[in-house]
Amino acid sequence: MNAQELLLAVLPNVRAHARRWARGDRDFADDLAQSIAERFLAFWPRFRWDGTLRHAGGWVAGIARSVAFNERRMFATHRRHLARLAAGETTGYKSPPKGRPKWTRKPTPSLFAN
Repeated sequence: MNAQELLLAVLPNVRAHARRWARGDRDFADDLAQSIAERFLAFWPRFRWDGTLRHAGGWVAGIARSVAFNERRMFATHRRHLARLAAGETTGYKSPPKGRPKWTRKPTPSLFAN
């Protein structure tokens, strides 16, 4: 069975996962199902299939969870940036310094000082 045939076999599973993660938003569910199918086909060469649809369904569930979390995170980031722009903040985030922080030697306290 090739990737396209297997995707058609588990397509109801893909749509069910997309509806579940979309929480009632039909447009988002459609976009999510398409993203899940794209990812399924993209990562097909890495999949070690044992020949059962149950195994493929579990793999689709994992892909759905990953795609849904990524999409939700991107949506939340987009919403946060829009809120910042609406509040009038136009400067970017300050980047943390690159590399490890500098280590500075602290003086050892003297036991004989007053």
